[in-house]
Amino acid sequence: MTGTARPGIPLNGPAVEARAAIRGTLASWADLIVEGRTVRLPLRTVPALAAFLRRHLGWLAVHPAADDAATEIDALLQRALRVARPPHGHPLPIGA
Repeated sequence: MTGTARPGIPLNGPAVEARAAIRGTLASWADLIVEGRTVRLPLRTVPALAAFLRRHLGWLAVHPAADDAATEIDALLQRALRVARPPHGHPLPIGA
C-alpha cells in the first residue's frame, strides 16, 4: 500500500496526548477528593472532572497537596496552550 493515503480523520498527536494527560491528572485529583470526602466519583470525562474539581475547590485548596494540584494543573494548561497555539503552526483541517 505504498503511496496511498490512509483514510480517516487527521488527528493532532500532541493534542490527543495533551487531552489524555488532562483527563488522567484531573481523574487523579478527583480520586483524592472522593477518598477524602463522602462524595460520588464523577464521570471520567474532562468536562465532568473539571466541574467536579471546581465544586470541591475549597476542600482541595486547604488540602496538604494543594500546591501539587495547582502546579500539575498549571503545567497541563501550559502544555495545552502550546499545542493549541504553536508559534509556527499550520492550520489543521477539520472539514467543510
